[in-house]
Amino acid sequence: MTDREPTAVAIPMTPQQRRLWYLERYEEFGAAHVLSLSWRLTGPVDEAALADALQVITERHELLRATCSPDDSPHLLEGPAIAPALHVESPGSPEAAAARCAELADRPMPLHEGPLFTAHLLREDTRTALLLLRVHHLIADGWSLDVLTRELGTLYTPGAAADPCALDPLPLTAAEAAAALRAATDAYYGDESEAEAYWRESLRGTPEALDLPYDHARPSRPARHGDRTRLELLAAVPEALHTVAAEQGGTFFTSLYAVLTGFLCRLADTEDVVAGVPVANRSGPEFEGLVGFHVDTLPIRMNLSGDPNLGELVARTRDSFFEGCVHRGLPFDGIVRAAAPPRVPGRTPLFQVLCVLQNTLEGELNLAGVDTEPYRVDHRAAAFDLTLEFWQRPDGRLGVMVEYATELFTPEHGRLLAERFAAFATAWAAEPSARLGTVPLLLPAEGTRLLDLPAGERAHVPGDALSDILARLTAQPDRTVVRCAGTALTAGRLLGRVAELAGQLTAAGIAAGDRVGVRLPRGTDTIAALLAILSLDAVYVPVDGRLPEKRQRLIEEQAGLRALLTDRGVLRPSVRQDPRPAPGSRAADPDAYVFFTSGSSGLPKGVLVGRRALTNFLRDTARRVGLRADDVVVASTATTFDISLLELLSPLACGGVLEVADDRTAEDPTLLAALVDGARATVVQATPSVWQLLLDHLRSRPRIALTGGEALGEDLKDRLLATVDEVYNLYGPTETTVWSAIARCGPGPVTVGTALANTELYVVDSRLRPLPPGRTPHRRRRTGPRISRPGRAHRRRLRGAGPRSRHSAAVPHGRHRMLGRGRAAAAARPQGRTDQAARPPNRTG
Repeated sequence: MTDREPTAVAIPMTPQQRRLWYLERYEEFGAAHVLSLSWRLTGPVDEAALADALQVITERHELLRATCSPDDSPHLLEGPAIAPALHVESPGSPEAAAARCAELADRPMPLHEGPLFTAHLLREDTRTALLLLRVHHLIADGWSLDVLTRELGTLYTPGAAADPCALDPLPLTAAEAAAALRAATDAYYGDESEAEAYWRESLRGTPEALDLPYDHARPSRPARHGDRTRLELLAAVPEALHTVAAEQGGTFFTSLYAVLTGFLCRLADTEDVVAGVPVANRSGPEFEGLVGFHVDTLPIRMNLSGDPNLGELVARTRDSFFEGCVHRGLPFDGIVRAAAPPRVPGRTPLFQVLCVLQNTLEGELNLAGVDTEPYRVDHRAAAFDLTLEFWQRPDGRLGVMVEYATELFTPEHGRLLAERFAAFATAWAAEPSARLGTVPLLLPAEGTRLLDLPAGERAHVPGDALSDILARLTAQPDRTVVRCAGTALTAGRLLGRVAELAGQLTAAGIAAGDRVGVRLPRGTDTIAALLAILSLDAVYVPVDGRLPEKRQRLIEEQAGLRALLTDRGVLRPSVRQDPRPAPGSRAADPDAYVFFTSGSSGLPKGVLVGRRALTNFLRDTARRVGLRADDVVVASTATTFDISLLELLSPLACGGVLEVADDRTAEDPTLLAALVDGARATVVQATPSVWQLLLDHLRSRPRIALTGGEALGEDLKDRLLATVDEVYNLYGPTETTVWSAIARCGPGPVTVGTALANTELYVVDSRLRPLPPGRTPHRRRRTGPRISRPGRAHRRRLRGAGPRSRHSAAVPHGRHRMLGRGRAAAAARPQGRTDQAARPPNRTG
């Protein structure tokens, strides 16, 4: 014996331990990597005997005494046995003991300080107590928890010291086990280069991330807070899954994984799903009694195309899982290096969902003379976005634990996700022949409620917007209504200019229904030309004169223009014209305009909208925003964007003043801000990108800021609220008449609000199936009279405007409405609001 403290012995880490060490050291996982086991003990617990048994266990397994090196060297340091091995407390009541147990479960275990294994006995009273064992994942796995439970039961002897000889000697030390596992892996799986090639190819082209229905944006440095919800499925579910697995030559796990990936496929609206699967890495009987972290994590990719039934998907899972296991000789960090996915702070590479089949976490603890009952303690931490753990109960039922990151999901949503998965799994297990797309994703009570989000107000739309405007102008002919670059027009002068341009168009042969292109510099004639065309019941088609000539000719041909209004007068287009339809009486709902999409995904597509839809939009937007007769509205949006119609027409319809920014001003944020200030503008509309620039120069305080066309970030929203009295976020694709939904912004998350009048919103997937709430980028569908025109024979050149195009489809449940199918992103909210996500990349312009 010496007085010197024993020297710590270095233990090399396995590749799996090195990865976990790196994550803990540099990403701060808190308690997310701490494993907990707890029981309620009833009866005379011998504290000394329990402590002695735990002391023997910690002396037996050197990893339970280990800590990490305090420097950057990835190895463990074996220290002396923990003293005391058992921490006894007396909270004094079941409630206090439960609270203390939860508090301890949430405590991180610093790797370089230790201990990485602790035991706590929390006395509720003289006869009952909670026993809590905690161990860091770096030195233990689920199998290890079962080892600890069995050994504790064997060693605990009331009234006597624990006998180490009651347990067989361990065949390997921790260091020997690490070396043996590496040797076994090399011998069985061979050269790592083959595994690298497999994972590189099998994961090539995987989605960057699984778009789950998150409630919150992902933080760049997550705190790894989490929560759990548990439920049980009837025995018929695992029985059916066992049967399907046997028919396909798979295992029970492959059927569970098939159901989970099918659920994720529907939830994220994707046919390409990767989830993580932890696989025990204990290559022989000599590893069975060891405590250690002997787990590989495999990213198993699933192809869910073709709408498979459960048996077909289980067969695919069987093959994918087998191939992954064959090439598991590469640790997870090696797989990541081989696949080289994009890295995003706070997000696990390759997968965000972990699927675990547990056989150990509900193990029984047998203590002589004491009744033991598993006690559930859920630490509030999460290593992944979602983790689903499964285990079969002794009575045959299937237990499911869903752990979710509370920085991404609300507690209510986490519970609903678990319930939806349970309902989905139960339904598919009951009918394995059903195709994936037919398995209900929503809970029974949600089917109708989520399909029908609160619709816009049902409103009769008499007359039209042009009548509103002409009535206002005629009533006050001497009032200034339009200004641009120092030129001001009274209502009377504007009406005169409208009549003059209408006469020129009539002389050129323009009649009702004809499409007239407008290629003018921004100015007072911008609005005069629009009103002149509408007054003839002709169709307004703006054309950007800055586009290449070939592109302009393409638009002229696609629109079937009869005339082109320019600063040189009325011109005849150079393209061949379709025969004019037979003349008839004035249409009950004349066509109003055609706007062309940008063509970023192909040829530009014309969208034709009627006057009734335009009128509905202008009236309800003005009502919802609160436009007034004393408002000065700046028109700065390019006239080839349908958004410009709100700026050009709304102020005239409401009796306000229209301030048109000329071409130079509209393109320069400094000049535009000066125009807003000088004109004392009260209403300004711009995209979030333009607002970011505009706010740097703006000195005045407009009454209303309108923003749309792109996703509005919370930072910009808050900045706008500090600068403008009222901020409105608007959403809508061209096919549904400019904007479809509107939200007044305030504290909290940004939404696109609720539908405009005579508009309905549906949140569905790519196959028009209703989807649950969340922030997932799902497609939003709109129905109602504000959808763009169906195609007609003489309008066959207009694309994307008819029920046979990809922009529309039939509404479910036999409703006789058109369902506008945009490329938008949306998410339903229980309050009837609709959250924004990404914006469609194919707006007009």
